[in-house]
Amino acid sequence: MTLTKRLFTFFALALIGLPAPRGALASGLADENIRIQFAVLLDHDDPISGSVVCTIGKVCRLLEQEEHPELGLTVNLHRERDYLAGKLNVRCKDSCSFSNGRSTTEFQDVRQFDFFNGEDGIRIPLVLKPREKIGRVLLLYP
Repeated sequence: MTLTKRLFTFFALALIGLPAPRGALASGLADENIRIQFAVLLDHDDPISGSVVCTIGKVCRLLEQEEHPELGLTVNLHRERDYLAGKLNVRCKDSCSFSNGRSTTEFQDVRQFDFFNGEDGIRIPLVLKPREKIGRVLLLYP
């Protein structure tokens, strides 16, 4: 098993085992606070993890790292019926993006996101440009 797979397994199990606040979806308040735990598994660097309390409906900074590797993550969660959905944004020293080719991705039930070096500009049909994977973001929230 490679080091990356071992780290991924370790952090995935660690995030699952961490307690999350109960009843976070029950109150229905727009300015409700929610605890978000995250891990960033970098392919060529040490993993980063943390926990942040965010307000539903507002942009929340998960990570702002100015040193090597320069990396920033923000999330904006909102309610859709009886579940949480949101937008995740990644910022790198040089451009980086998610699998959709953009630095922002919308999600509902997905909790892990691969991100890549570079960002797609104008798409040319039927042309595949391979991109180097930088790492993976894992999110845990109720």
